[in-house]
Amino acid sequence: AASMLLRSTTGASKRGDARELLSKLRRVSVTPARRLYIVIHNIDGPTLRGAESQRLLSQLAECPAISLVASMDHVDTPLLWDKGMSNRFNWIWQDATTYAPYMAEAALMPSLLLGRKSEQTGKGAVMVLMSLTAKARRVFRVLADNQNVSQGNNKEQGLSLQSWFQLCREQFLVTSEQLLRSLLTEFKDHQLVRIRKGADGTDLHFIPLGEEALAQVLSDVESAA
Repeated sequence: AASMLLRSTTGASKRGDARELLSKLRRVSVTPARRLYIVIHNIDGPTLRGAESQRLLSQLAECPAISLVASMDHVDTPLLWDKGMSNRFNWIWQDATTYAPYMAEAALMPSLLLGRKSEQTGKGAVMVLMSLTAKARRVFRVLADNQNVSQGNNKEQGLSLQSWFQLCREQFLVTSEQLLRSLLTEFKDHQLVRIRKGADGTDLHFIPLGEEALAQVLSDVESAA
């Protein structure tokens, strides 16, 4: 049966094993008693959002004897899939937004307030950033790059929301201030970004890390991505 085939390759490390499994699953005859239902909670989670994982899941969803049900947390999750993967998934979309707070999910997230030392804080920042989408990390990188330039030129650190939005829009990262505000809320919730008043009274957004610690965070995130 399809379920038996799936369990038999648990822990397989070779791509050939995965291809062989998919080949066998495609040959399984479809009957109500032999249909395998797979439920994936948070298909855009950190451990699944890699291109290889998404490709294999899409091929699994394409098998006639398998029905795949999945939830996603981020509005930009479809950006993970190219045209081929989207066609293989062949999703039937259903908005099931609960508006419930992320209490259980956030409980496992390291708060930057827990670590006083820059090393601890930096490691916490890396873990939080890797749990976000690639686009969110790039938006964070825009702020970080501006902060590094400001530190080098001894200028006032921080970006107004409008300036940050303009820089992100130039790189086609966001299309509206509302989208940037939603990302900012996530950054603030994890203490990745803070706000202070500038000399002219404008709200300036900045990353509460020193120059060396911030550079290390960006390097670690780039290596892990």
